[in-house]
Parts: sequence; structure tokens; C-alpha cells
Amino acid sequence: MAGMNVNVFVKSYWNYYLELEDQFITTKKFVEFASSNSATYSIEYLKLFQAVCSEIDVVAKILAEEYDAEFKKIKNKNIQKWGYYLQSAYPYLETISVLFNNDYSICPWKNWKYEKYIDKKGALRYRLLQGKETPFWWTAYNKVKHERTSHFKDGKANYSRANQKNLIYALAALFILEMSYLESIKEETEKFYSASKLFRYNK
Repeated sequence: MAGMNVNVFVKSYWNYYLELEDQFITTKKFVEFASSNSATYSIEYLKLFQAVCSEIDVVAKILAEEYDAEFKKIKNKNIQKWGYYLQSAYPYLETISVLFNNDYSICPWKNWKYEKYIDKKGALRYRLLQGKETPFWWTAYNKVKHERTSHFKDGKANYSRANQKNLIYALAALFILEMSYLESIKEETEKFYSASKLFRYNK
């Protein structure tokens, strides 16, 4: 992977990640970071959840293009498509876990993998491999984004999915994407890694 200029990456993506992280940290004044608060939701969480997941979509597409220029030619670049290319670039992605707030370990991309296939009409498609699944926090994001006032199984409106747990997992997923890219271009990552106030790799 040739890689864009690291200064461009830092200015365009990494600094924004740190800003999103800082915004989340400010919410701790009102809601403690704790498993007992995992289902707590708010307008502030909703705003941040959508911003973080939107940035995941942006960064994932950039990294897919960096890995394979052919990705630029693909139309309707959804998670199945950029996910396939991301996993080709970073095959270990679904195994990476991070320690959140020096408290507990999470693996945001766990059990997530796609394959290409040809449908009955001869068109190239992408789908989850058998036994794999879309990250639960990404499903929540789409429900919040597209069906906010609809209700799911427990009777709660979808906007309640903009909760602390889903936001933490989404931030962790973005952190892992950006750190994986920096490592792939052989950049000295310690200065970036240590800039995060929330996450450490779970060695």
C-alpha cells in the first residue's frame, strides 16, 4: 500500500478522530463511562454516533481506494463493498481488540467478513460469509439514521440505539481503522497511539 502523505492523513482524518474522541469525553461529566450506563442514550450521543459512523464510512472508502485503485470505479460504495476491500487490506481486522478507558476489552469488528459472488443474472455482488455478521453498532447506526422513530423488538424507538455502548464501539472501530492504516504505511505510530485518551491495544 503506497499510502497518502501522512501529513494529509493526519490533517484530514486523524485530527478529526481526536476531536470526536474529545467530544465524547466531555459527556463523562454527565454520564459516567460504565457498563451500567451502556444503554443510556441522549441527543448528544445521537449527534456523536452519527458523526463517528459517518466518518467510518468516509475513512473506510479512502483506505479501500488506497489499497486498490479499482475500488474507485465501484458504484454505490456501501459497507459490503468497502468492507470486502478493507478486509483484503487488513485481514486481521476482525481480531483486533482494544482496551477502553483502561477498563474493559472490546472487539468492534469481531466476526465480520465478506465475499464476492456472481448472482443469477451474472452480476458481481458482495455478501457476508456464512457465519459472519454485520457489526451490531453499524446496524444500530443505520436504524438511527434511517428509521429513528420506528420501534424495534423491545418496543423502544430506534433513536435509543444512539447509546453509550454503541458509541464506544463505533469510536473504537474508527480508532482501529486509522491506526491500522498508519501501521500499514510504516509510519511511527507511537505518537498517534498515545494521543488517544480512550483506547489502548489489548495485547
